[in-house]
Amino acid sequence: MPTVYLAGNAAGSDWKKRVCSKLKIDYIDSESIKEKDKQHSEKNRCNYYLHVITPKMRGFTSIVEVADDSNKRPGKTVFVFLPKDGDNEFTAFQNKSLSTVWKLVKNNGGNCFQTLDEVIAFLNG
Repeated sequence: MPTVYLAGNAAGSDWKKRVCSKLKIDYIDSESIKEKDKQHSEKNRCNYYLHVITPKMRGFTSIVEVADDSNKRPGKTVFVFLPKDGDNEFTAFQNKSLSTVWKLVKNNGGNCFQTLDEVIAFLNG
């Protein structure tokens, strides 16, 4: 059965819970693995790497990771950014910047989507 690696920190967002409750495939949550070496080995055994960027994120590591994965493993990379998450919203400028990241990942051969429902349909398909 395919497995998806849920990359990054949810930072107060419920996106992981929303995705996992609808997945028909196995998943590994990066936040449940404390050791970096173990995270790396678990990630490498997965068929897909899901990167979700939301306005609740605190840092920029997730953006670097999705760009890196789309260069090294484009077919495994799955990416979506959510312009709004609860009461948090990206600014117009931030949305424009994230659209550029989205296009870069797509041009690298990554699997890019507009919504979590599209991501779930892809992973379950």
